[in-house]
Parts: sequence; structure tokens; C-alpha cells
Amino acid sequence: MIVFTNDEATVNALARASKELDAWAWSEALHVGPVGKTYDLDTFARDRALVFQYHGWDESLEAESDFALRNDALRRALAGGREIVLLFGSGIRDQLALARLATWLNTQAKDALDRVRISVSEHNLASETDEALGDRALRAEVPDRGRLNEYESVWTSFVSDDPTGLGKCCRSLEGGPLKTAAHRLLREFPSSDNGLSLTECQILDAISLGANEPLVLFEACKETESSPFLSDWEFWAVLERMTLGASPLIEIVDRDTFLCPPKALSCKIFQEQRFVLTAFGERVLKGEQHYGSADFQDRWIGGAHLSKNRLWFWDYRNNRLTREPGVPSVS
Repeated sequence: MIVFTNDEATVNALARASKELDAWAWSEALHVGPVGKTYDLDTFARDRALVFQYHGWDESLEAESDFALRNDALRRALAGGREIVLLFGSGIRDQLALARLATWLNTQAKDALDRVRISVSEHNLASETDEALGDRALRAEVPDRGRLNEYESVWTSFVSDDPTGLGKCCRSLEGGPLKTAAHRLLREFPSSDNGLSLTECQILDAISLGANEPLVLFEACKETESSPFLSDWEFWAVLERMTLGASPLIEIVDRDTFLCPPKALSCKIFQEQRFVLTAFGERVLKGEQHYGSADFQDRWIGGAHLSKNRLWFWDYRNNRLTREPGVPSVS
């Protein structure tokens, strides 16, 4: 049996639980784009490694090497007729990784589907004991074709350059971790009301309430999530983006630029930084101005590139993506 799971911590826990479990981490932070459509494992590994390098999380060659080892383990398991277990939690990182793996197996290795088992925890895997994780892996079940098709539908919608299909797909899901994770991801699109993603709203709210230190701010936003969404490094990248452009939403007291880990490695200076809302950020938070009307910072969500002239908005009232902002309108 070979187990593909969410991160190295779970791999280590499974190793402690049983020496019979050959576990590999399958973690790519897919909610941080761009994400390509290719089914080729090596091409996908190279592309994701470049994203890691762009954010300073790892050197591209090192990240690609790690991904290649994992990809080769999957290929060997398929060639060797081994049972393949996909063990993931409920958060967006887990559910997107599972969607990618399930889609690849469903389309590229159909003859091996009878050897694929899936186990999804309703919680964060980090909260489970070693023994519980080992037991969960051993009790993983063969998914029915309908479940695999749901994951494939979410994945193909996620990597599309038109994200409206993801909204339609999310509405068609009956429930469970996949639907919850997809719905949370959709709220990272700018709100039609103010142009802010849910994470940006959380950050502005927390700073306005006095959480202005990096670690305190991260924990304050983390507590608002029912399932894990951003790691600390991913969170710092959002903070950095919010300080950039001609109309930043936040700024750092007595500094011109935000020292963003891991690019800036001075722990003491990083922790001493203090955030405040800019006048523009205050107006956007109050609904007096729309972020899309100013210097909106480009970003990717899956295969969709969001820029000032190419925006989709999350309409909270109608629970759908739209190309039309609310008021104040985008100029």
C-alpha cells in the first residue's frame, strides 16, 4: 500500500503509526495560482516549482526535484499493481490536491481505479493522532464513479480561464468537504460590493480592531476559518500584495516596504512591523469606494487571471460569480 497525503507532518505520523505504510506528501498550495491544465506530471511539477520560486518558498529546481520524486512514486505504484490510498483533510489545500490526483487517476489511469482508495477527514489531519491516521489509511474505501466525477468537475472548472464554471459546479455538489472548500475558494474572488477578497476583508477588519502585528494578525484571521485556508507564508504574500500599487490598502508604520518572509529573513525586524489601514483602505472597508476602481493588484485563482481590466466578482447576495461589480461602480 502506498499513501499520498497532505504534508510531511502527516507522512511522519503515518510512519510512526505503521512501518507498512509507504507515505508521500502531495502538497502544492494549488489555491495560490497560476495553475495549468496539463495532465503531464513532469510539466505540472515544473510549472508549480516556478510558482514556489516566485514567492520565495523554495528554489525552483529543488521544489521540482521533490515533486518529481513523488510523481515517480505514483508511477511505480501504478506499474507495480499496488493499492493507492489518497488521504486528505477538509481544507482547501487538501481538497484541491485530492481533486488533482483523483482527476489524473480518473483520466490517465482508468485501468487502476479498482486499486484506488480515498479517505477524507471532516477535520484537519494535524488534529488526529498517529494511530487514528494509520487506521484511517487502512480503512480507506474505493470511491464510486460519481465521487470521482465530482472531483474531476471541480478540477477542470478550477483550471479554466473562465471561473464561472467553478461557481456552477459548486452549486451542483450535494455537500461535504469538497463543496465547502470550493465555496470558500470562490470567496477569494473580489466581492462585488467592495472589490476585496474574503482574506483581504479579514485582514482589514482585524487591523481596524487593533491586530496590527504580523503574527497576531495571522492568528486573528486564522481563527475566522472553519478549515485551514492559508499557511503563514501564503498569508504574508497576501499582506505584501495589499501594500503594493498606487492605492495600497495597508501600510507599515515607519517603513516604506513590507519585509515579507521568506524573502526577508530577519525574524526580529519582521515581527516588529506594525500595520495600519491607508485612507483608501478605510474607505474600501467602509464600502465608500470599490477596490476594482483603483489600482487592483493582479492575481491568479487557478487558471483565471484577475486584473483591473479582467475581473470576476463574488456576489454574496446571489451566491455566484459575476462580471458586474456592485456600488460604488468601477470607473
